[in-house]
Amino acid sequence: MNSIKAKDVLVWKVLEGPINAEDMPQEDVPDNEAFVSHLVLGVTTKARPTIMFEYELWFGSFKDAYDYKQKVDNMMEAKGLLEVMGDDG
Repeated sequence: MNSIKAKDVLVWKVLEGPINAEDMPQEDVPDNEAFVSHLVLGVTTKARPTIMFEYELWFGSFKDAYDYKQKVDNMMEAKGLLEVMGDDG
């Protein structure tokens, strides 16, 4: 199975969140203290834009997750996963 690179993922919408790790069942939280808050995104890949799937994106703060959600909500077309963060590389 080939791995998908972040630059090949298109974000269409936020399905859920932001949600803080402390508000989630412990078994759903990754074992990494840097992961504080997350969003569930509806995404496709550039290679297969007709197949949407859910993607969890974790952030170091609730504010970062909220800001990302606001950017996605304000865009009228799908943008690259890193493009929303302002990092095209």
